[in-house]
Amino acid sequence: MDIEYIFEPEEIRKIIIDYDHLGNRIGDPNKEGIESTSFPCARKSQRQIYRILTNQHYPQLQELLTDLDLCLKSGWEQPKLLKTRYEPEFDSAVSELIVAVHFIKLGFGISGFDDRKMQDSVPDVLVSRENLQCVCEVYSPRDWDGLEYFKEDLRLSILHLDVPWDFKFTIEMNCIDHFDTNGSLLHFDPWQFSDTYSSPAARDAVIKPFIEEIEDILKRPHTRTLNRRMTDKSNNVLTKVKITNLRKSKCKLPSRFGTILTPTLTGYAPERMFARLIMRRVNNKLLRNQTKAICEGDLKALFIDVSNLAYVSQFGHEYYQKSFLASISRHLDLTCMEMDLVVFFLPSQSKNRQLDTLFVSKKPNISDDIARCIIDNQLR
Repeated sequence: MDIEYIFEPEEIRKIIIDYDHLGNRIGDPNKEGIESTSFPCARKSQRQIYRILTNQHYPQLQELLTDLDLCLKSGWEQPKLLKTRYEPEFDSAVSELIVAVHFIKLGFGISGFDDRKMQDSVPDVLVSRENLQCVCEVYSPRDWDGLEYFKEDLRLSILHLDVPWDFKFTIEMNCIDHFDTNGSLLHFDPWQFSDTYSSPAARDAVIKPFIEEIEDILKRPHTRTLNRRMTDKSNNVLTKVKITNLRKSKCKLPSRFGTILTPTLTGYAPERMFARLIMRRVNNKLLRNQTKAICEGDLKALFIDVSNLAYVSQFGHEYYQKSFLASISRHLDLTCMEMDLVVFFLPSQSKNRQLDTLFVSKKPNISDDIARCIIDNQLR
């Protein structure tokens, strides 16, 4: 989706002026994107970084800018975070940022491979300290990418409509039919839905005309509420959008709030989901050998950010910890792989650490001391 994020240039200028290195990379907000048609003091940009800049009232997004500025200061350039218009690419780059800051805070020197990415499939980060070098690849999987980005594309498109209204909105996704012809209960299938909308083009083909219809209605005089629905019979899904509390915006930017409700996901055991993740996606990632052509002889590590998995809360439960660890032992074999270490982590909630290590799988020849140097003594 080519979503255009509405921003006020002067406010963006005030934000980036506090960052020594980030400000120069962002550029002049007054020249970014195009002018808004409904807000005289505002402009619109498709760059993902402007979505972050316009939401600096969230502490975690303030920290993201601080971390990015630290990485730029340390010599690690990350063009995707500053330039990309594609949300999945941006989300992946945020996970890379977490790992990069982790190493910077441990005293490692750090650099990237973005200047080579047009030529080869390469890793994300090279870190070094004393006699230790580590080539790192970062992976941030989601269970149902197509479903998650369908919801986000729809939500953000409504949130940033260039119409002169403040409003509230709800998005509700549910089954069209709850029973089949035999009377059996029908469940929402997230795998099928996600596969249908896995590509940006597939999502765009459905969401864009729907948003254009909504925008056209909101431009009509005397509109006070809006109810629209979108039907996907092949996936048995009805999506309804309701916009209420419409009032003329009196500020430089619109004031809007929305919620999204999706069908209940039943029958998906976390232990089976995690085993599926290891067997299919993590092993496929390892087989790509993105570290093979870089710095032969260095330690090679894959960092896996599990924060976007639907069952992330289960990583704190002892039963699931044992089950997940058993899946790693059973299905993840690094013997014939280029990778020396696989680290499963969550972004840390502690100010003393950048990431919390959940599980580590390593080749037998990699010592615990070496592993601890990489993961800050969080070896399990």
